[in-house]
Amino acid sequence: MITLSWLTQASQCNEQDWNKALVSQQALDRKYNSVVLKYNRWLPSFQQSIFLHLEFSNQELSYLWAKNTNHFRDKIDRQVEAALESRQEINSLSPNLDEITDDVVEQIAAWDKIRQDCEVDRLITNEVAAQHYVQSDKQLIQELTNLKQQLATMRRYYDREVLTLQHISSPTQP
Repeated sequence: MITLSWLTQASQCNEQDWNKALVSQQALDRKYNSVVLKYNRWLPSFQQSIFLHLEFSNQELSYLWAKNTNHFRDKIDRQVEAALESRQEINSLSPNLDEITDDVVEQIAAWDKIRQDCEVDRLITNEVAAQHYVQSDKQLIQELTNLKQQLATMRRYYDREVLTLQHISSPTQP
């Protein structure tokens, strides 16, 4: 942790504002790590999922539904339920990512203001450290964007699974 000289008080390049930004950064990092931990705990479930809409054609699924071989209808009902639960899990993570993204944008602005003030005050070490936090938080924005995209892709798999299985279980009559 870097502490600043007591001599610089005219700008935000001071010990109090620096430490306030650090506390805010640490809280932000904890939030992000909490969401990523939930995602990482859930990811193997997605990776091990068997999506029937990928394994069988609609015709094959319709045939198996009609024949109800090996209690296929019960299996389909459970598969739909599991896909809906997984989709809900994904949906519960998304708002957290949006909130964290907003917080990161604010944090970038705070560090950049400190960096600018440190530059004006010619406190090069502090300017460089603040710039490091700006860059780090910009990378965090990219990681959040990637995570959102991964969740959206996973959600599409589950959406397609639900739609396909619901369609074969209640086909429209011509």
